[in-house]
Amino acid sequence: MGWTYFFASTMLVCVEYSAVATVMQYWDRDTNPAAWIAMAMVVCFLLNVVAVRWFGESEFIMASTKVLLLLGLVLITLITMSGGNPQGDAYGFRNWGAGAMHSYYAEGGDQYLPYVAPLTPYAPVVSLLCGCTALVFVGFDVFSPFSIRGFVTSYFALLWAAVMFGVGRFLVWKRGGKMGFIAAKDADLLSGKDEIDEECRHWEEGGIEEVEKARLAEMSTS
Repeated sequence: MGWTYFFASTMLVCVEYSAVATVMQYWDRDTNPAAWIAMAMVVCFLLNVVAVRWFGESEFIMASTKVLLLLGLVLITLITMSGGNPQGDAYGFRNWGAGAMHSYYAEGGDQYLPYVAPLTPYAPVVSLLCGCTALVFVGFDVFSPFSIRGFVTSYFALLWAAVMFGVGRFLVWKRGGKMGFIAAKDADLLSGKDEIDEECRHWEEGGIEEVEKARLAEMSTS
């Protein structure tokens, strides 16, 4: 087991070095990737031979940079999807139409019916109960002696799932929906299908890159 862990850690370092070279090639394709890998190895080596204080400081700075980068990417994505781009195209809301949500219950009539798998819905329910039971007992040692940190770590996911399940059921009840299962013949599988087919056709016909280039060219001339 020890050698397996050592091999996994060694390969992880190699993957990280390769990732550095891959990222740097977005800006500089002329430099040999081996140069970026060598530079990353030197930086990593120096951080491990200096005093632990500087290693900790570098870890803090790099981790903070990663968090700021993630927040920036989320904000940039939200802004550009909402229309904050040079073309003014709110591409994140193209298919909203009359609203983001479609009717869940069908009115009946001629429509396709879903495939009902064997043991449905009992097999998923049994699997869910087994998983919840395992979650309850896997962290049972946090109660003796009681550890608030261990309790949060072991049971937060279970409590959060229960809360969200209750919130979802309440919202369904608030909108006048049924609280139980619905029959297969009442399932609505067609609402929004035309919009989805059109979106798929946009990317599948002519190739993804060609279609996107044509769309951008059309936007720039309009």
